[in-house]
Amino acid sequence: LLKRAGELQKELHENIIPKLIRAGKTEKQLAADILKSMFYGEHDGICRMNAFEQEITTPTIVSGKGGKCYSVFDGTPGGGWGICPASPFFGSPLIKIEKNSPIMVDILYGYQGYKTDKSTTYSIGNLSGQMTDAHQFCIDMRDYIADRLHPGEIPSSIYESVLAKAAKAGYEKIFMGQGESQVHFVGHGIGLAIDEYPVLAKRFDEPLEKSMVIAVEPKIVFDEGVVGLEDTYLVGDNGGEILNGQDGKIIVI
Repeated sequence: LLKRAGELQKELHENIIPKLIRAGKTEKQLAADILKSMFYGEHDGICRMNAFEQEITTPTIVSGKGGKCYSVFDGTPGGGWGICPASPFFGSPLIKIEKNSPIMVDILYGYQGYKTDKSTTYSIGNLSGQMTDAHQFCIDMRDYIADRLHPGEIPSSIYESVLAKAAKAGYEKIFMGQGESQVHFVGHGIGLAIDEYPVLAKRFDEPLEKSMVIAVEPKIVFDEGVVGLEDTYLVGDNGGEILNGQDGKIIVI
């Protein structure tokens, strides 16, 4: 079921969403168009969380400078404005999609109760070299993490290694958010709920086990917007098997 969710999500991100993105459309309008497409497909509509008093819905659109906005939702870098502070999801009804500015689309796809998680960066026209370089760094980190997703690996060790690489590359203060909105993980378990164990973060020292499912989401938040990606992996003997992936490149429209 998870693999089917991943197949449906891959199709959505690669072939459906690019046709829906248009300059001048608000984030909320884009979110509504995407959600409509999901329900015309096989999305089950459930976004379940285990954390006490936490809730989430899908999709979430973050474009341009909204990526720097601090979100009241404690769980994603580059939170975005959302509909309002009480509902920091979907997308802003006031912010319009612009050319040459990053558009982050973060979606939870549910199929018969099981979830995969994926974020893709889109742009109408090209982004700056600074942003494309940062995005490539995120791809490299995703692939590095995926190679280490095999039984016996320690989540906290993976996390610390990625932080060290981000610092060496000069992204320490903008990797996974900025300031107080910087989140302290690079991946999380997913399956029946969005926030399952294990988490790729400090103090998660129990070794990975075969067939765990983990969403890996390295992202970098500039003042001008957020870049990066997220894909869902199955822990295996030879590293992570991607369930909903693509090459990870920015999709230019």
